[in-house]
Amino acid sequence: QRVDYLRQLFVASCVIALSELFFTLYGDVTDSYNLLGHVYKVIAFFLIYQALFGYSLEEPYQQLQLSRQAVRENQERFRSLASVSSDWYWEQDAEYRFTFMSGGVPGIGKRCWELPLTGVSAADWERHKLTLEQHLPFHDFMYQISGETGELHWFSISGVPVFDGEGNFQGYRGICKDISEQKQ
Repeated sequence: QRVDYLRQLFVASCVIALSELFFTLYGDVTDSYNLLGHVYKVIAFFLIYQALFGYSLEEPYQQLQLSRQAVRENQERFRSLASVSSDWYWEQDAEYRFTFMSGGVPGIGKRCWELPLTGVSAADWERHKLTLEQHLPFHDFMYQISGETGELHWFSISGVPVFDGEGNFQGYRGICKDISEQKQ
């Protein structure tokens, strides 16, 4: 790409030199050398415009497309890895509502404390909410939930805060794992 840009600028320089040559040869305003000098100037400026404009717009756009493709590939790689993991991957927005949960786990749009969880004291919930409000990472926050047949399962959830490029809090993401066997 850069070689094409430089080649086009070199050709434009040669055309400018040729136009200047024609300007030195004309003897009258209506002379064909005068006309050719102006025609070659227009062609040269068009080549310069095309090279500069094309390079300055096309190059960043191509880089953006490559970056987006890399992000899509990384997201797909991560999601496929999360789908085969025994753990669940989850994401929350800045108001702590679940926006994504792998494995089809219900609860999208709800906060953790709005789910039918048990085994967590009021003091534990308050400490957990304080951690979230301070945008700190948390590890192994444990709770219970009833299965379809009424049996209780223990889970451990861990998460890290997510910030945008300007440092603004965007939410949390993390994992959740079934620790029922370990608890028993």
